[in-house]
Amino acid sequence: RKKHLKLLSIDDDPYEFLSNDQKKFDVPFNQCWNYENIETFDRETFIASQKKKKRDKLKRSLKLYDDLRVLSVSGSEYHQKYLDVVVQKTNQAFSSRGMTNCWYDKSDLLSSLFEQFTSNFASVNKLFFDKNTGDLLASYNLLFKKKECFLAFSNCYDFTLPNLQFLVYLDILESSAKNCSLEGSYLNAGRGNFGYKKRMGFTPSPKYAIVNCPTWTLRYSSDLTKEETSKLYQRDFGCFR
Repeated sequence: RKKHLKLLSIDDDPYEFLSNDQKKFDVPFNQCWNYENIETFDRETFIASQKKKKRDKLKRSLKLYDDLRVLSVSGSEYHQKYLDVVVQKTNQAFSSRGMTNCWYDKSDLLSSLFEQFTSNFASVNKLFFDKNTGDLLASYNLLFKKKECFLAFSNCYDFTLPNLQFLVYLDILESSAKNCSLEGSYLNAGRGNFGYKKRMGFTPSPKYAIVNCPTWTLRYSSDLTKEETSKLYQRDFGCFR
């Protein structure tokens, strides 16, 4: 019986280690998006470096703090008091846009993973509430290990509030800079250029995959142009040669 293979999210380029008949299994895999040298991030310097339209939006986003109650809690408190609410809010936010949250039917798994993450890594867990109504508007979770900050989850639940996502990303960047102070640290926002990653200075970091499976769709990442992909990887993928 023929066996299928999927080796995904490989950090280092494996192509030179593949035999000639294996190179066709070298396939595109969605990139991670990182903010490099996060320890050097300064909010005012970052805002000043942007073009006027974005700079004005970032400045306006900071004024939202006046109407928000920002709560920072431990991983255990977040897990016990807020995780279920966050999952419910996230499901609703996805549903309102005609989408399905990948965790909507996996709450037990998410709970277990979250507990393991926050028990084994230092974390920042923030929630943004409307000061007047008490409604939860956004939240995020950061994990820290040496030079890596990992943005495990980040969601906005009110898309009618202008510039809220800019505010949340600025807060994420500031929290990361404070907690990852070693030279050469980076903020890893995970795979896929969704949210405001590219707009907030994140850049793609290559990931690799070796796949021998008939159900796998061979295609370049839609997050990058063909030219951007070629520049990032410095080669084409074996499956397209």
